[in-house]
Amino acid sequence: MCKFSSLSKSTIWVAYLLIITVASISCAGKVATYNGDGEVYVVLPEDYDSKKDLKWAEYLFRHLRHRGGNDSAPVFYDIYDIAESKFVTVHLDEDAEEDFRIKNDDKGLHLTARNERTMVWLLHQYMRMIGDVDERFPKNDLPAAIISFNDTVATFSFRYRDVYSPTNRQEDARGVLGLNNIDTDWGIWGHNIALTLPDEPDRNIYAYHEGQRVGSQFCFSSDKLYKYICDYIIDNCGDGKSVPYNFAILPNDNNIACLCGHCQGAGNTVGNATPAVTKMIRKLAAHFPNHTFFTSAYHTTDKPCKHKLPQNAGVIVSAIDWQPGTELKGKSVSQFEKTIKEWSAKTNNIYVWDYINNYDDYFTPYPILKSMQRRFKVYRDNGIKGIFLNGSGYDYSTFEDMHTNLLAALMMNPDVNVESLVKDYFCRTYPVAGEVISDYYCNLLKNEESTDKVIPIYGGIDEKIDVFLDPQSFVEFYDTITVLKNRADEDEAFLLRKLITALSFTRLEIARNAGYGKYGFASLGKDNHIQVNKYIYELLGIFEDGYKAFELFKINEAAEKSTDYVDSWKRYILDARNAPNLLYGKKLAVESTDGIQPCKGLTDGVPGIPNSYFYGWNIIPQQEISIKLPATGATSLQMNFLSLLRHRIEVPSKIEIYLGDKLIAQYKPKAEHKDGPKLIAWNEKLGNRINKKEITLKIYSSGRYHIAIDEIRLIK
Repeated sequence: MCKFSSLSKSTIWVAYLLIITVASISCAGKVATYNGDGEVYVVLPEDYDSKKDLKWAEYLFRHLRHRGGNDSAPVFYDIYDIAESKFVTVHLDEDAEEDFRIKNDDKGLHLTARNERTMVWLLHQYMRMIGDVDERFPKNDLPAAIISFNDTVATFSFRYRDVYSPTNRQEDARGVLGLNNIDTDWGIWGHNIALTLPDEPDRNIYAYHEGQRVGSQFCFSSDKLYKYICDYIIDNCGDGKSVPYNFAILPNDNNIACLCGHCQGAGNTVGNATPAVTKMIRKLAAHFPNHTFFTSAYHTTDKPCKHKLPQNAGVIVSAIDWQPGTELKGKSVSQFEKTIKEWSAKTNNIYVWDYINNYDDYFTPYPILKSMQRRFKVYRDNGIKGIFLNGSGYDYSTFEDMHTNLLAALMMNPDVNVESLVKDYFCRTYPVAGEVISDYYCNLLKNEESTDKVIPIYGGIDEKIDVFLDPQSFVEFYDTITVLKNRADEDEAFLLRKLITALSFTRLEIARNAGYGKYGFASLGKDNHIQVNKYIYELLGIFEDGYKAFELFKINEAAEKSTDYVDSWKRYILDARNAPNLLYGKKLAVESTDGIQPCKGLTDGVPGIPNSYFYGWNIIPQQEISIKLPATGATSLQMNFLSLLRHRIEVPSKIEIYLGDKLIAQYKPKAEHKDGPKLIAWNEKLGNRINKKEITLKIYSSGRYHIAIDEIRLIK
């Protein structure tokens, strides 16, 4: 076997080896004439007795001919007078050990693939290579060739390659990129055992937990659950003899492990469901030998089983604890490799579930490629057989199309040059703006590589600025492509308008986060009165009009709506009538049993909006805190709190104001019982009670959840 080799000067020589310069060719017993200038391409099946070779040779001929201009194309098929012609042959060899072979001889080029998925990819790689050396064949819709067409015998680094993204939902794109897909390759994917159940399932299929059956988890020793799964497989996927599928037999996403007598007998303990789950997998694998069944290394199944799994079983290892950006740090890599080593003793069929988005923000550019490249090399070196990359699913995320293209290439060969592929993709997709976009994205990659910090897969604008997003560079980039949009043709302008819509969200977040500072949403006018900057109204208009036009309705994994984000800007920022805050810019100290911590976020002029706890909120995990406020001559105190129960954030149980040791005011917010986000405001009239003296705030949580505060405002 040899490694992939990069596209080189010899590629041009090979391209010309395939072609002949003739005026007429004997084709299928007839004379075929090419009246144009330049070389002629000839396509043949390797084996005329093979229907599959005929099918794929005709596929290449049709596609190459269409690219070359149909009737005027310098492409011919099924030449009999082989001795006088150079040609390319196509062969499907399902018994091959390697994924593909490329061979050159005195007659031309021979392309062989092990399966049809690889064949589609290989033929499109060939067509892209032809486009690189022959301008008669357009190439802008094809991914860069990541192989040369020298003699090659190669196997992909990973057998299973999947990106959960909108691009990979498209069948044509999936074929060109050589990707798998959960919707076509899996009978059950993820935590979806519930799909196999009838409308009114037997109650005993659920886990026995703390003395009762709980519907949030399953009992994997249940014969009824086993039968439900078997029936589902037969009804929806068959026995696998004609079409084999993968099945993920995973517990629900929580920490409950069934402790009924049967599960404990299998070996289950508190928090460990591996024994019962893998026992069911062995049973399913024996019953359906043509299908493949996977457990997971995650939550209650993170501990390996005691016995080896059968050949048609495996494990999906979650990489959630190995955070992106930490690949060069020994501890996290070592822990991940330890998990792989432990499971390798039980199965050689190990897949990895990894993460490629910031799931709190689909719109801000996310420089994940170099991190993924480092990770893929670790996966390859540790014998991983497959990778599932959890992206934005069916929803738009910025540069998702480029990411899907490059991640597909990296999963085939982790040694490809990322920057050159980034430039190739953007320059062929955006003829006018491509170089600017590729330069900006590659700078994001450099920013990420230059730090030892985690690339946040959950996080707000603060975390992104801290790791890779420089506000000045982003604003300059945003302004530049906005101008370039006006120079682009209709197709590119359409793509740029969509991109600018998403980037307008990031620009608004930079403005909101910067407050009254550079690139902020407002400035302080005379007597520190707030003046909203005019460009904010323009940005909001671009984002609002764009998300409607391009259907960019979801901002993140939690399905936060773009319309709610815009409405919150208007209600809580643009339409707010806020008098100058006498505390603006002052550093307050938060004192608790954990010590004293400075917190500028309480006085930075950034109002919180309730859509998410990332939007201007200061999270306080302690059950009791004390904050000293300087003497200002204020006559009222204002505070806002966030209620967001699904993220364990609740309004305080009590707030007290002290003048020295004297309690002068107390507020007990009404707790919200609804899960949706809500802003709770408190305005306490102080009058002349404090008389320009220092006061102390004491804030108490409910004892169950955290507290979120945006600003502490003292108003004169």
